[in-house]
Amino acid sequence: MARFLSPQQGIKELVHRLEQDLASLASEIRTNSPRMRIDAVWSIPYRNQATVDVNKAIEIEHLAGEQAVKAIIDGLTATRIEAGRQHPRETFRAPGAVGMPTDWVEQLAALNQQRAEIHTLVEQIPEQYERIKIWRTMPYLSSLQVLRQSWLASNPKKIRFYWDTAPSVKPYLVQQLIDGYTNQLKKLYSVVPDPDQLAPEDKNLKLVLGLKSLESLPPNEKVVIFRQGKPHVRARVTYKDEAPEIRPCPTCIVYDINHEGPSIKPLLNWEPGRSDRPRSNRARIETEPFFEALYLYRYLPAYR
Repeated sequence: MARFLSPQQGIKELVHRLEQDLASLASEIRTNSPRMRIDAVWSIPYRNQATVDVNKAIEIEHLAGEQAVKAIIDGLTATRIEAGRQHPRETFRAPGAVGMPTDWVEQLAALNQQRAEIHTLVEQIPEQYERIKIWRTMPYLSSLQVLRQSWLASNPKKIRFYWDTAPSVKPYLVQQLIDGYTNQLKKLYSVVPDPDQLAPEDKNLKLVLGLKSLESLPPNEKVVIFRQGKPHVRARVTYKDEAPEIRPCPTCIVYDINHEGPSIKPLLNWEPGRSDRPRSNRARIETEPFFEALYLYRYLPAYR
């Protein structure tokens, strides 16, 4: 990895280089789109808000022709938010499956390496607040779209697309969260402010109140940040001689066009209540949140 004066400098330099290389590939695909075989691609509409409404259906659109080409290119190469259409907290999504010539697959693999290098630099910045600051220095940049790597599959036989709502579960010690929230507040205000020093609409008020609540618990107690799962697209890729892969699939799965195309089970519209996975992750967690604004839950007494 190249040496930089700081991770922040490295991120800026590598993002600039990545965007140049992505633009070059996008232009090449756009000009020579007949070189690829589009086996499936769907458009998922923007939600135009920060949060996902799990009770709202999502109607997808099967794309073809120029629309499909554009969606594939944007999904694989776009790093900036579409101002006026895309909320900063959502990403462009166009799942699908496409066969590409070997040289394009190799370019995507090299771009994945660049994205991985940026991710490594981001991890060298320990404070989440400092990470947010570096992304904000690059207007309209989507950190998620910069960091997500293209899914390159080697001669897949079957691909099944589906919606999933698996929850996010992250365990912590109470003291870990106290230290993290304290450091974040001190970076913002130099000290940890009292709740009455912040306006009711201040988004950091929940950190102050959450910190006060955590201080009432034993520092070595385990707690969990539990977020209910939001509908997102996943794919299961089956190979002839390898174990299947299952992972999120926001953009097209890419494979070499020289191989026979896989059989595909298409993505359907999302209907609330369709996915009813067992909530095993909640088996040891209290039903009611300890501090709802921060998604904090305590374990049941037997598991603390």
